[in-house]
Amino acid sequence: MSIQLILKNDQLNDDKLQALTEDLYQTLKRETDVDVQLAKGDSEQGSKNKGDPITIGVLALVFLKSGAVVALIETLKSYLTFNSSLQIEFKNGDKVVKINAQNLKSNQIEHILISLEQLIDSEPHD
Repeated sequence: MSIQLILKNDQLNDDKLQALTEDLYQTLKRETDVDVQLAKGDSEQGSKNKGDPITIGVLALVFLKSGAVVALIETLKSYLTFNSSLQIEFKNGDKVVKINAQNLKSNQIEHILISLEQLIDSEPHD
């Protein structure tokens, strides 16, 4: 099972969005216990045609250990702080949890964590 982490930003072109995605990928690999991969293939976001097919703005979270969700949110908070127009979606089948700079305030983090844990524990509907 994998959960899609989808980055969206209407102010970035595809190349800049993919560069941000690849930066987040490297950061998650380096600083968390999240098993993350660049998503392969086509999706609603679009794809590049050079080399291996990748899905622009999408990472696959393959396995999240119990403490990794908190580390993931902390990492994403720093990205949202520096890019307030960034929107992040976690998708598992037809279930989606959305976060952005406005809903990732201190008093809302517990709710986000609970929502993500429920998403992780849910059966995929792909």
